[in-house]
Amino acid sequence: MAVRCCSFCSDIIDDLDIGTTFNASLADIRTSAGSCSICKILLRASEPYLSNSDQYIFLNRTRSALTAGRNGPRLLRFSTDPVTTGVTAHMPV
Repeated sequence: MAVRCCSFCSDIIDDLDIGTTFNASLADIRTSAGSCSICKILLRASEPYLSNSDQYIFLNRTRSALTAGRNGPRLLRFSTDPVTTGVTAHMPV
């Protein structure tokens, strides 16, 4: 099943240049997570690396994943389906 990006996470996933770090507002991700499954997965994958005082998630885009910061753990891995041309997000296990 292909998952479509909302307007918030498309800025991170589709438009972020490879090797670039993005400061994502936790408040915005929490709001979007109410209706967007990618934002929900991103928030859930990030929670172990956040403290109560954090207001942003620092994300780095690699060719096929988002990591927590430039050298942090991989939060999401992406693949595409040539049939649906949709992005699929996978949480690392």
